[in-house]
Amino acid sequence: MPAEVLAEFDLVEAEFYQRAEFADAARKFAAIDAALSGARSNPEVYLGFSPLTGRDAIEMAERAAVADLGVRMQLSENTVRAYGHSSALTRPRQRM
Repeated sequence: MPAEVLAEFDLVEAEFYQRAEFADAARKFAAIDAALSGARSNPEVYLGFSPLTGRDAIEMAERAAVADLGVRMQLSENTVRAYGHSSALTRPRQRM
């Protein structure tokens, strides 16, 4: 094969993997957002039998989910929150 064709193949391959990486990151951010949203919607899953109720229970459940994800993914809690927030910002808006 001519060198030009091989060079083009290498460039296209690099571009392909970059796009795949971006798609994987978007899926990861969405999964984190879903986990945090689930913790807010169902705090009893993370708190079990806790005396906390209302807003306090929701905040504690979200903190527990963030800590759990941080350990599982080897990320800081701030990074987990940032990823979840990024996904929430780019989520399609629902019409009321």
